[in-house]
Amino acid sequence: GVIALVTPIENLASVVYSAGVDYYGVGYLQAEYILQNVEDLVSEEMVFFAPQARGFSPDQVLEGLKETLETNGVIVSEDQILRVENRYMAQEYMQNLLNANGAIYKAIWCYTDEIAAGVIEAWTNLGFAPSDMPLIIGYEATEEGLANIAAGLQSMTVKPDYEDLANAAAEAADKLMSDEPLGDLGEDYIIDGIGQEIPAYFGPWVIIDKEGEQIVEIDPETDPDPEEPESEPESIIMDNVGEINLDLLNRINYHYDPPFVYYTHELPLLSFGDVQHTVNLSLVFNYGSYRDEKYNNKNPFFIAPGYKLNLQKRL
Repeated sequence: GVIALVTPIENLASVVYSAGVDYYGVGYLQAEYILQNVEDLVSEEMVFFAPQARGFSPDQVLEGLKETLETNGVIVSEDQILRVENRYMAQEYMQNLLNANGAIYKAIWCYTDEIAAGVIEAWTNLGFAPSDMPLIIGYEATEEGLANIAAGLQSMTVKPDYEDLANAAAEAADKLMSDEPLGDLGEDYIIDGIGQEIPAYFGPWVIIDKEGEQIVEIDPETDPDPEEPESEPESIIMDNVGEINLDLLNRINYHYDPPFVYYTHELPLLSFGDVQHTVNLSLVFNYGSYRDEKYNNKNPFFIAPGYKLNLQKRL
């Protein structure tokens, strides 16, 4: 069998294990870093540089970032999210913002260190010194990103703990070859493109800033998007017609194949009778369109127009 390291291998029946990362979690950590290091932050003082091409990883990071900030009273509007293709586009956009609005920005999120470098160039080209820079966050811990942090131009970057993931993958391989239980290494799982459930391990993150490196585990007690136990009902049927509320961005029950999500779930339903009903749910939807509709309507359980659910009730 194949063991997927860091990024799951999709549509491959021979995958038996995944040692990967929680991309929502890195957004959560980045938002927490912003909130801890910027006082009296308001929405207008932030800007976000996201990739032009939507994808599971950056979308999940951005979702974790947005939801954590909004949980703490800092609302992120779609107008603040600038989609860029490369560092040069990021530099141009940032320079235009500075020319139009001045240095009002206190926190800038960039989806990679390379994009952060373009943003930094816009500030330094206008004469801003390291002491004048806002909080700038990147991702990947590239050599350029680390150099910018050392120079005081970038505030922090984050990367997976690759050593921990490699150790987990090696230990899992030994257990699988010996037919031993995975134990803690198999408590989580992912669902691949052909619908199979694969045991998985999600490793910690490494935050790097001027203070050095810090390995951080995602604390489930403070995670703003905790996983719900599968035994608890996720929706309620109120009468013969029924009303079902779902958050289709739930992270554990879908496979992402750009631009579509394949969502599968068996839902326990509360009934007025003595019999417990279940519903098998399977649908395909456009991830980007659904996500935009969800946030534009400010409803975490919004079912976007055009996405109809075909349900079959089973006694």
